[in-house]
Amino acid sequence: MRRVSVPRRQYDYTTCPQTSLKCEGETREVRLLDMEQATVVPRRCHLVRSEEVEVGGRKILCKVVEFSGPNNRCRRWVTSDERGVLIVRQDGSGKGGTYSLRLISMGEL
Repeated sequence: MRRVSVPRRQYDYTTCPQTSLKCEGETREVRLLDMEQATVVPRRCHLVRSEEVEVGGRKILCKVVEFSGPNNRCRRWVTSDERGVLIVRQDGSGKGGTYSLRLISMGEL
């Protein structure tokens, strides 16, 4: 087992702060604790636009956010409510190749 200690003052977030971006075109540069690499990396987050995405016949208003850093880049369609953040779609690339994830249905909560 490998142990790594990263003081909290060395990073701003552990994930892209996509829900805190408010205006289309807004960009934020943050210090991200990359959990996969166990290191702090710079990450650029950019709110591209808002877009409706259909999931199981239901339209969901999402923020389209691009983020990039030294280990990956991604475009993510997200929304949030009092229960948390919902990633509706994500297309990206990293050291393992490219990928695309899409939410195809939603159950009742």
